[in-house]
Amino acid sequence: MTTTARASIQHEDDRTRVTRWDFEAGQSTGRHVHAYDYVVVPVTDGRIRVVGADGTVTVSELRAGESYARPAGGEHEVVNAGSAPLAFVEIELKQPAEGRPRACDRPASRGGPSGAVARPSARGVVGGRGADGGERWTDPSSSPAGSVDPSGAESLGRQKPPMPPPKGQEAR
Repeated sequence: MTTTARASIQHEDDRTRVTRWDFEAGQSTGRHVHAYDYVVVPVTDGRIRVVGADGTVTVSELRAGESYARPAGGEHEVVNAGSAPLAFVEIELKQPAEGRPRACDRPASRGGPSGAVARPSARGVVGGRGADGGERWTDPSSSPAGSVDPSGAESLGRQKPPMPPPKGQEAR
């Protein structure tokens, strides 16, 4: 199928590209291959049908604001399988910050809160932290509460850690 959904590039630089995708019912991204790791942030609730390179079809429910991430290399077509308009923002990570490996380049944690490693699910993969404090992508269904809290604190009944102050505004 050819691209029928509307793609609007909202930002692009040497490290990231941010694209908003808007679909009417039945519209498609067309078949494509992801050259970069990416994060999807649904803007609306909706249902998508993903057709893989091998013809495998997966239907997933998207919830506004519930993000998921995928590594580069995936080949598929995304179709709005619902009856209402659908929108999401796709953030492509062209290259990691200077001196920092991409999350998918780091070894998976076996000792984090859920003990899970990156794998796809109907809702996608979500951020978490491993035992060493590094980011990990884990399946929300494997965490104790199915939490999507990237700190992992809520799923363990702990208070979320405070956000660090912006650079240059550290406590003196």
